Amino acid sequence: MNFIRFSLPSFVLMVCFLATASSVFGQEVPDRVRLFLDCPSCDEGFIRAELTAVDYVRDQQDASVHLLVTRQSTAGGGSAYELAFIGKQELAGMNNQLFFSSQPNDSPDKIRNGLLKIIQIGLAPYLARVGMDQALNVVINAAPVPVTSSQPDKDRWHHWIFQVHANGNVNLESLRRSFAFRTGVNADHVTELWRIRFQAYSNFNRTLVEGDDETFVSERLHQGSWGTVAYSLGDHWSVGAGASYFRDTYQNIDHHISLSPALEYSFFPYREVMRRELTMAYRLRALYQNYSELTVYDQTQEGLAQQELQLNLRILQPWGQVSTGLTGAHFLHDPSKFRSSLDTNVDLRLFRGLAFRMSANFRLIRDQLSLPGGGTSLEDLLLQQRQLATNYEMGLYAGVSYTFGSMYNNVVNTRL
Repeated sequence: MNFIRFSLPSFVLMVCFLATASSVFGQEVPDRVRLFLDCPSCDEGFIRAELTAVDYVRDQQDASVHLLVTRQSTAGGGSAYELAFIGKQELAGMNNQLFFSSQPNDSPDKIRNGLLKIIQIGLAPYLARVGMDQALNVVINAAPVPVTSSQPDKDRWHHWIFQVHANGNVNLESLRRSFAFRTGVNADHVTELWRIRFQAYSNFNRTLVEGDDETFVSERLHQGSWGTVAYSLGDHWSVGAGASYFRDTYQNIDHHISLSPALEYSFFPYREVMRRELTMAYRLRALYQNYSELTVYDQTQEGLAQQELQLNLRILQPWGQVSTGLTGAHFLHDPSKFRSSLDTNVDLRLFRGLAFRMSANFRLIRDQLSLPGGGTSLEDLLLQQRQLATNYEMGLYAGVSYTFGSMYNNVVNTRL
């Protein structure tokens, strides 16, 4: 957990700033700060209960301070939070930005208390502006920092993070029983220049259904491993490569091996990833596949080459968030064997009280080279033991919500 430390001169400067902030602007302002807390990953009930020096509003248009909190995973397995304080209406122009990070083993209580402390510090200038600085009690650790603490301890793991996991579930009914088991290991190495990731996994599912005259058994196995390495070439370019191996009974694949060099361009500097991201990546993939059954193209094994172009957009702003990914790939020996996909999530605040949410995905599929030949039995259809031929997959969700009533929501009540 990161702690904020101030030397004595810095602390004096902060006190002077808070004492004089209210005289910077000449216009009359309300007695209390109206805060719109825009933090999906925060414990909002805890923050409202502990921080009572502000009025919490349910719509950003009623706010004098919009607090936008974004979160990203860190190389060490923790989380990095960016807190953007945006002054609005009578506090327009008073903008600030603070940061907070947590460690992978931090408890939820430690994280929410750390976030609360940063929020209190960030709100101090706004409270001083409206004459409410006495209502906020922020304890700052001003103990002297040992000289040796400026040098980090030697990292015997050299920035590597490992995770091992295993889980399973059993479902029992009178005529149906199912069992699933999943296990895997992950490894990550992240520095300013390098990002290396590796994963090995095994997923096994077994379903048994008893009929009047016979018992149907379905078993599906998907196991394999993959790894990627990326090297930074500056604020906008990265180069890397990926490799993978898997076997999948559902896809009729006994062995799949691939190697794919890649190049990525970021239209915005990588350091702005917390708030906006637009990247384009190109991959050239060489692969070999061995099939469990003869395919519809009369193949038992084949070597292939494929190219892929991927465009990703993610924006998180006070008006909402948008994320979308567009991917297209085709085999070089036959461009008619291709696949394209579009995945989009939109969450917009249109105007006071009205919000629009949508998620959609669409895949145009023309590259099912591993489909087994012959017909598909009723047992395969019902138990989903093998992949079926299809030209597309799609899903769509859309909705609107309108909230009205009291603009304040300060009270925390967790009763029945």
